[in-house]
Amino acid sequence: VRSLLVDDDKKSLPWANCQARSDEFLGVGTQKAVVDSLEAGAAPVYLYRMDYCNPKAFGGLISFFVPFKDASHCTDISYVVAESIGLPYDFDETDLKMVELMTTLW
Repeated sequence: VRSLLVDDDKKSLPWANCQARSDEFLGVGTQKAVVDSLEAGAAPVYLYRMDYCNPKAFGGLISFFVPFKDASHCTDISYVVAESIGLPYDFDETDLKMVELMTTLW
């Protein structure tokens, strides 16, 4: 069954595991909370998915401890507060555009 879901290599297995755990521990509960709020008539209900991430945020030693350098739980916070919450790095032009977008939406 695993071979139907991911390629059997060192990069895709950790990624698939992270995706499954993310859905299990974060996504399912979040989706339920949104549905419950909508059914209760709570308005407005906002939900977003953050796919942007600058891989520089994972620089230095931390890059050895993560199986991938991509958007993950709480990486969006850097763009809401306009400050790196992990390792220090200078935001590039694309990062600054994301800061503008996130602070406008929030």
